[in-house]
Amino acid sequence: MKHQIFSILVVLSWGLNFAISKIGLAEIPPFLLLSIRFGLAGLIFLPFAKFDRKNLFSLLKIGLTFNVGHYGFIFVALSILPGSAVAIIMQSQVPIAIFLSYLFLQEKMSLKQSFGIIFAIIGILLIYGIPELNFVGPSLGLLGSFCWGMTQILMKKTPKINKATYIAGTHLFSAPFLLIFSFVFEKRVDWGVVNLYSLGGVLFYQVIILSLSMALWQNLISKHGVNKISPFSLLQVVFALAGTFFILHEPLTPLILLGAGLTIVGVHFAAMKKEEKILLTVIPKKNRGRS
Repeated sequence: MKHQIFSILVVLSWGLNFAISKIGLAEIPPFLLLSIRFGLAGLIFLPFAKFDRKNLFSLLKIGLTFNVGHYGFIFVALSILPGSAVAIIMQSQVPIAIFLSYLFLQEKMSLKQSFGIIFAIIGILLIYGIPELNFVGPSLGLLGSFCWGMTQILMKKTPKINKATYIAGTHLFSAPFLLIFSFVFEKRVDWGVVNLYSLGGVLFYQVIILSLSMALWQNLISKHGVNKISPFSLLQVVFALAGTFFILHEPLTPLILLGAGLTIVGVHFAAMKKEEKILLTVIPKKNRGRS
């Protein structure tokens, strides 16, 4: 029960981040925002980190796949799409993570999980039918979800690492790459017109709250497995829609609500455990009548 509560709290922080990120992206472009965010978070947690040389490559891989790959694609998508649409597209990360865990970790996938994944995929595909959205934005969101799924596999294979070490390592490894991408692909920022109070609030939320939530998620994945924890991330869409509606006043169209509804049904089934009927396989045939 405790791991379920912690999983929901982590996903709540992620869901509200869609609206908060849109506020930050109104001030500065995505790669620059991410490089500042991860650079600050890495420096804050660096004094508490205890690096082990054998874990450095694992931290680098997670930093590149999650902070650069996942967040990079998602934030570019957020800069051109409504937050509610990106939130639904991102739910593809769960079926991708479960499928990748089946391929690389040999984790079992039950019939109920498969049924839930199908509903979630249908809900995601509905986003492509929104008239005002082009193909590029949703596709960037799907690429970000694939990077998220790969990160879950890497996290499962990574030995337990001190939370401060995990945050400092992954963030400081990724920040320089994002800064280079900003220099190459983004326009220069006129800091004289940037609302520093608004940007500061966004960075506080993302540097402190999200860094801690990511470390907690990594710990949950290591302890309980991808299949048991990752389905909770589908609840992110509920919190994201609420956040974009109440904070950004984005409209909730029938297509958005239908897509969200299907993903909610999906999480209900994807999070279900497979019922294990092992009695008859354990008891010898001649003794079954006694049971």
